[in-house]
Amino acid sequence: MLKQKPEKTPMRPRKTSQPESAGKKNVLFLGVGFSLQPSTSDKNFWRVLIPELAGQMEQVVVVSVNTSSEPYQKQGNIFVYNLPPFFSRRQKTQSQKNPYLYKHSFWWGTIEKSLTFLRLVPLLAKLVKRHRVGVIHLMDSFGFMNRFLKVAFPSRRVGLTLLTFNVHGLSEKTYASYQRMALAKLDYLVATSQTSQAKLVDSRIKIKGVTVIRAGIDREHVNSHPAFREKRAARKSLVKNCLWTGFIQQICEESFWFTYRLAKRLTAENPKIRFTFAFKPECLEDKFVLSDPKITVLSTTPEQFRQILADTHLLVSPIVNFRSVCGPPLSWVECLSRGIPIVSTPAPGVEEILTIHQAGSIGKTEEELILKIGLLLNDRKAYRTLSGNARRLVQKEFLIEKVASQYLKLWENGNGIPG
Repeated sequence: MLKQKPEKTPMRPRKTSQPESAGKKNVLFLGVGFSLQPSTSDKNFWRVLIPELAGQMEQVVVVSVNTSSEPYQKQGNIFVYNLPPFFSRRQKTQSQKNPYLYKHSFWWGTIEKSLTFLRLVPLLAKLVKRHRVGVIHLMDSFGFMNRFLKVAFPSRRVGLTLLTFNVHGLSEKTYASYQRMALAKLDYLVATSQTSQAKLVDSRIKIKGVTVIRAGIDREHVNSHPAFREKRAARKSLVKNCLWTGFIQQICEESFWFTYRLAKRLTAENPKIRFTFAFKPECLEDKFVLSDPKITVLSTTPEQFRQILADTHLLVSPIVNFRSVCGPPLSWVECLSRGIPIVSTPAPGVEEILTIHQAGSIGKTEEELILKIGLLLNDRKAYRTLSGNARRLVQKEFLIEKVASQYLKLWENGNGIPG
């Protein structure tokens, strides 16, 4: 009698060890002064970008150093955790001002950021685990402490967006040495212009792993604000309105006084020209408010600023500090999106926006700037050409949908985050 062969027991599949990054599909943004509400600073870029990214991710986490009265906020799948800086306390009301006590001192500010960072690490450790974070992205640099972020979270990708290359009054050599130490351990770096990318390479700060992604704006800026549509006819009026805005990036007090001298000369020579100097509320001081019937100096909310743009023919925004690189500021992009040409100086990064794309004009001296402003305001054909180029530039490179897709692609290439 033949013996039946015992049936083979099906083999159990082997347990394969998944990479440590598996399942970590969310991004944690770390920075200073982030708010879900519109502000008058370049932080608006993150306020627009993060909801755009949240629509394509399970969760987006934001850890912000600020003096907000609310330690925790949630908007859909966006989780915002607010922590006061080391030497400051929470305010009873929401504040958009820079929360750091030593905001005017580069080195003291760096020390305060470092101490604040040490307080952040335990919170970050909890949030990284709770929200399955695969990438920690810095909206602001924490100086020397950037490198320790990678040490604290070795299995996560850590990167930074450098909105501008600003030496903060230091020598280029000193600033380059500082940034070299601050950025050395990061997995990747995002620069907002080709000029900034080249500067990082030339200064040997970061030679590899630098990607250029613009700081974009919402499509609503391109699709004409209602007030802008209603007042578009004002562009053809006899009165020509010029605008300056600050302080943003390299556009600081020196730039204000330089532009104010231009405004005095232009309004004296041409009675049809008017100038408006729009300050962020926290930057306006009494010394800037000067009496002149043709020159207005004021602080603006985001909504007020957009109303001013509806009547603006030209943004006059000279940069005096040539050792830094222009980003460009978001106020520039907002103006360009509305077809408002820009007149500036040939600081690094300016030609990349205004000259190559023919979206504005550049002058080196006061006389040259006055001449070019006058020509633009009087030559309708040249003005229309620059205005059209400005809008096309924004539609091509600065729309937030494109910017978000570029960030997702950057993270997807090394982190398994779905695009």
